[in-house]
Amino acid sequence: MLTRQASRAAEKDVIAQAAAELVRDGDRIMIEAGTTTAGIVRHLGRRRGVQIVTNSTLVFAHARHNAGITVIMTGGTFHRPSESLVGPVALRAIRDFNVRLAFVGTDGFTPQRGLTTQFAEGAEVIAAMSGQADEAWLVTDASKFGRSGVRARARSGRPRRHHHRHHASGRRRRVPAERVPGRAAARLAARVRSATLDGASTTSAIV
Repeated sequence: MLTRQASRAAEKDVIAQAAAELVRDGDRIMIEAGTTTAGIVRHLGRRRGVQIVTNSTLVFAHARHNAGITVIMTGGTFHRPSESLVGPVALRAIRDFNVRLAFVGTDGFTPQRGLTTQFAEGAEVIAAMSGQADEAWLVTDASKFGRSGVRARARSGRPRRHHHRHHASGRRRRVPAERVPGRAAARLAARVRSATLDGASTTSAIV
């Protein structure tokens, strides 16, 4: 985990800051375990009344000193490599909440296989959080593109209202959910939002 936190740290911070800008005062959000997703909390210092449901011990570590944030831990079995809580207990807790935004990560993305993870329990958490959110956002640095994890991400059966694509102009275009079935959503990922930091491309995207 320490190695992952140090890798592409500057790029991950830019992405986390962009994601944090989507959060409003009084929001209810979910944050899935990951080094980039956990960084979102560090940029919520001026937000008030935010409630975070998370399975990430890193998110808890970042949020515990912020009086403007309420953290709800899912419980579950501790998965040490990802600093996450997974399993049936975590999934039941996630499904008890409805939120406006969910921020999730990935271990790999390819147009052919979509979003993938390295272990099944992680895929289940991503699907559960996405299913309880009005909008689900994938936040990841560009190193994950072109890589494929061993487990395909399971999709939630809950219908979405809209997915959003960001254009260079800053305007958002609404894409009806029925036009983004299955892995088509993943195919949008590489073109959603990009920034440049010291010549390196960083990308955040939607699920």
